[in-house]
Amino acid sequence: MKKLLFILSCSSTWLFAQKSGVFEITKFGAKTSSPNNAVAIQKAIDACHRAGGGKVIVPSGTFLTGGLILKSNVELHLSIGAVLKGSPRMQDYFSQRPSDSSFAYVQTDKSILYAEKVENIAITGFGTIDGNGKAPDFELPSEGKQLYKDTLLKRPMIIRFIACKNIRIENITLQNSANWVQHYMGCEYLSIRNMKVHSFANRNNDGLDIDNCRFVTVSDCIIDSDDDALCLKSESYQTCQNISITNCILSSNCNAIKFGTSSLGGFRDITISNCIIRAPSQKSEIWQRQHGLAGLALEMVDGGTMEGITINNITMDSIMTPIFIRLGNRARKLPEAPIPSIGSLKNINISNIFAKSIREICSVITGIPNGMVENVQLSTIHLVSNAKGTVEDYKRTIPEAEAEYPENKMFGHSLPAYGLYIRHAKGIVLADISLETMQEDVRPAIYCDDVIDLTINGFYSNPKVKSNPLIHFTNVQQAKISNSNIAEPIEVFLKLDGEKTRNIRLNNNYLERTNSVYEVTPNVPKENLLIVR
Repeated sequence: MKKLLFILSCSSTWLFAQKSGVFEITKFGAKTSSPNNAVAIQKAIDACHRAGGGKVIVPSGTFLTGGLILKSNVELHLSIGAVLKGSPRMQDYFSQRPSDSSFAYVQTDKSILYAEKVENIAITGFGTIDGNGKAPDFELPSEGKQLYKDTLLKRPMIIRFIACKNIRIENITLQNSANWVQHYMGCEYLSIRNMKVHSFANRNNDGLDIDNCRFVTVSDCIIDSDDDALCLKSESYQTCQNISITNCILSSNCNAIKFGTSSLGGFRDITISNCIIRAPSQKSEIWQRQHGLAGLALEMVDGGTMEGITINNITMDSIMTPIFIRLGNRARKLPEAPIPSIGSLKNINISNIFAKSIREICSVITGIPNGMVENVQLSTIHLVSNAKGTVEDYKRTIPEAEAEYPENKMFGHSLPAYGLYIRHAKGIVLADISLETMQEDVRPAIYCDDVIDLTINGFYSNPKVKSNPLIHFTNVQQAKISNSNIAEPIEVFLKLDGEKTRNIRLNNNYLERTNSVYEVTPNVPKENLLIVR
């Protein structure tokens, strides 16, 4: 009789949960005292899914769990005070390997929350998912490349959704991931709002990775991570497209906003606006620094196309390089696919940027000899450098590094300018550009090498050293400089170098503080045209 009453009691609880569409995990056996609640939580998710959808509730308290699979029409809701914490034991995570090929699947085959080819899913509430990334099972080996790769594959992410549709992430906090915090691959109609991320527990702990996704909005998020804060990827041949990112505060000891490095399919029609990039809250235990590499990193090195990118209203502090735009030819490919040709990087509009940089690696726009960056416009840009570049920095030969991993440090510890270095580029427009230096930096403000169709309109600088040119052109063709204003006396405004240099025009510049408007080296053909007005 007691057994019958127990069954009836359980049945009535089940029916109530099913009717209301609310499935609390404690009703399915989850306990704060359990070392792994994955079975109980999965039962709640499965029941919600079978009932046609609803809300799975994680109540206040800390619940340890291994790997979970989210299913269609299920909203996982973390109540205030709720903590869903990843198990510290590797054995509690099962392999989750999608059938589709992608480089991203080498990153890991484990996560706390996994979903594939499902729709209408959500993670909401003001609770927390903690990856428990410092657990001994997830420790990095001290040496050995293969050991590192093996550990990389094992360490779980917090969230990994593959080829899902209609996803909503709201108000949650994600912290202490053992790997990437969250990875959305090939998803459509993804909305991420008012999310907080804090991730310094382990290596490769990107704050947010959006990979080959379409129709994505990210807004009002605060991301603070050791690795890249917000990273757009293209790990397969589908394009990452139709994405809007706005009103976010981003911090990283690597790159704050990054396109790439993986770029097989490419990136199209993406807007980023109204964001603050600031110093990370913690010093990196791995990198031994507490500042970012690049504020904006746009990188195409594996084929594919990047175009239609608009970035507006960004402030940056405590970073090395405010803007890093790189077209390269690493040519990584998926198995059995042909080697990709050089990709393209074009039609980029970046405006209203204020940034303070702290190292000798200035902002960069650079392609390679057989692959030019095209049609990039920088407007209303104010960059302040705290570097102290030397004559050696100005004169050093910059390697092409065509096949190297793209990063702002790939060309060495410094570049030949304190403001902007442009190489292998076409159709570049610099409008209302202010490049200031706080130290005695002998490098030019702008250094251009192998550039065609360059417009500089409304340029301002306050050089602390007057002995070297303010702008240096090597093999620049069809360039116009107008409406410049120099705050301090200088010897030479523009130096022209290179046998391909031709058709340079200076118009309506305020150069009364300049001893020589231009200097021409002997290798510039005399018949080339230079007009000064």
